[in-house]
Amino acid sequence: MLPSEIRKQIRLEHEYILMLVRKARANGTASLPDMSRIAQELITFLVGHIHREEEELVPHLRDNTNWSEVNEKELRDHHASQRNDFHALSQAIEAAGEVTPSLKLRFEGFLDEIEKDVNDENVHLLTKAMLHDEPESDGFGA
Repeated sequence: MLPSEIRKQIRLEHEYILMLVRKARANGTASLPDMSRIAQELITFLVGHIHREEEELVPHLRDNTNWSEVNEKELRDHHASQRNDFHALSQAIEAAGEVTPSLKLRFEGFLDEIEKDVNDENVHLLTKAMLHDEPESDGFGA
């Protein structure tokens, strides 16, 4: 896949994620079944999205930019932490008998974190400078 296609695909996925976040903010805490449904929809999509980032975005950044092994490890560690958070939130929702103030706050914090993460990636990783189709030229025709 071309770098511009990777950028476009991940940005489209980010738009979908942000739409799900807006949907969750609008009616995701009205009842426990609503919260459970929207959380599972969002988490399921996010797990697949993270996998695609690791399989498509990370190799390109590692091989074609100044990304280091440290950058890659930090992203993979962040993704692992997110997966753990997703699982813990899902379990908390399943175990709850109702939407309590603390569960609502936890769910809203989850939405805030996802929104921040998507926006940070859009600004720092999904740029034409990081994901371009043309190889960098050294000015000597190479």
